[in-house]
Amino acid sequence: GVFCDSSDSKIVFINLSYNRLSGTLPDSFGSLDSLLGMDLSINLLTGSIPASFRNLVSLEVLYLDNNSLRGTIPEEIGNLQKLREISFDNNALEGQIPSTLGSLTSLQVCYLSNNKLSGPLPPELSKLSALLDFRAPSNSLSGTLPSSYKDLPSLMTFIVEDNKISGTIPPEFGNIASLQNLWLGYNLISGTLPVPLVNLNQTLLILALQSNSLTGTIPPEYANFEKLKVLYLDNNRLTGTIPLPVLYLDTLEDFRALPNDFELDYPTQSPGSSNSTNSPNDGVTNPSGGSGGLPVGAIVGIVVGVIVVIALVIVVIILTLKLKKSGGGGTFGMRGPMS
Repeated sequence: GVFCDSSDSKIVFINLSYNRLSGTLPDSFGSLDSLLGMDLSINLLTGSIPASFRNLVSLEVLYLDNNSLRGTIPEEIGNLQKLREISFDNNALEGQIPSTLGSLTSLQVCYLSNNKLSGPLPPELSKLSALLDFRAPSNSLSGTLPSSYKDLPSLMTFIVEDNKISGTIPPEFGNIASLQNLWLGYNLISGTLPVPLVNLNQTLLILALQSNSLTGTIPPEYANFEKLKVLYLDNNRLTGTIPLPVLYLDTLEDFRALPNDFELDYPTQSPGSSNSTNSPNDGVTNPSGGSGGLPVGAIVGIVVGVIVVIALVIVVIILTLKLKKSGGGGTFGMRGPMS
């Protein structure tokens, strides 16, 4: 519905989500200078975001997700200094993420996933000292990860998977003190796994780096993560071995590391544990040629032994038949009576 201020009857909140509204966003919305929140999510709206929205100087919450909006995110959005939450998910917005977002010093939540956004991540976002949650997966973002994001002191969730981001993971990301969820999978990221991420050992819960072009080994220092629950490293070019202390982290609930170019096999479970969820055994080449079961030599020995036993049984049967023919059923090992 539409909610008004009781003192002056000015509109302060519009909530028309889930209403199958169609058409475009009216320019006249720009005159609602007392508007605090607008939720038009999950409708059938088309067209672009009007430039007149720059006049919504009191706006704190703007939800336009799950529509069919096109065009770009207006540069003028930087005028909305009181904005705390933006959700533009699941539209068809294109162009770059405007650098003017960096002037929204009150912004805490920014959702831009599943659009057609391109270009680099703006370094100016590092000015958002209040930012808690930034999500822009499933776009066509390119360029590199700005190392300046280390200056985001409140950032807890950073998701930019399924884009075209390249370059390396900045070791400075290890200085984002509040970071809990880091999703960088399905990009073009190369280089090695940064050891400084271990600086987040008291906060990081999810580290998702799958389906990139990461090389090198898994740092043994990753065993120092104390709260890590999810670690995705699959579909990269990692080599060496998986450090067992990492494999058997007490907190780890979901660990994916295959396929990669690892060299060795591991036991299916840790000593005293019945949980093999985190085992990398399946699909990893065993240097002895097996898959974590009996050694090849032992298997060959068993097969040879069985063959020898079968051969002996056959010989005994043949000898018994010959004795019966020659002696008329005498006891085995004794000749029959002489004629």
